[in-house]
Amino acid sequence: MLKPLLASAFLGAALAAQAQAVKLQHIALDLQLDWKKQEAFGTAALTLSPQTPLQTLRLDAAHLHVERISQSGKALQFTQDSAAADGALKVQLARMHTQGETITLRITYRTQWINHSDPGNIWSSTGLGLRWFEPTLTDPRKRRVVWASGDPRSARHWMPTLDDPSQWHTSELRATVDAPLQVFASGELQSVKTTK
Repeated sequence: MLKPLLASAFLGAALAAQAQAVKLQHIALDLQLDWKKQEAFGTAALTLSPQTPLQTLRLDAAHLHVERISQSGKALQFTQDSAAADGALKVQLARMHTQGETITLRITYRTQWINHSDPGNIWSSTGLGLRWFEPTLTDPRKRRVVWASGDPRSARHWMPTLDDPSQWHTSELRATVDAPLQVFASGELQSVKTTK
């Protein structure tokens, strides 16, 4: 019993060290929904500040298909280990950044995790990623709804981030949905725009 506990402690220490190497300041999401594929797609703009000199950054991006990462309009090299629990998105920054600098990365991506109902779970789902509901043959009055959880270790399933409770940051969400659907989120509504 001691060995798994020690392994867990070392893993926790490694994650804490990574989290402290860079501070996440802000996330701006601009997303659209693909109901047929049950995917969200768009961009995440992450504003970060290194706590030590930094040229390689690791982000959490579990079950995300990352298409492009750029900094100041310039494409960056990146690798992703989809087998890793956190998605292990490693980004090579354009240059070495010093402590306290501000870095903004623009990440174009698609979600790939569908949070299906789990009859073995008291809450009926894992809580990870996006959960999709829509009318079915047995329940044709069911409303179209998609929701996401921002709980620690679950946000990584629907947006690239530093998915650690110690990473306090501001966020904004711009979502495009088909009428008559509406977007609800915590925080303050800034605007609603209707297009044809």
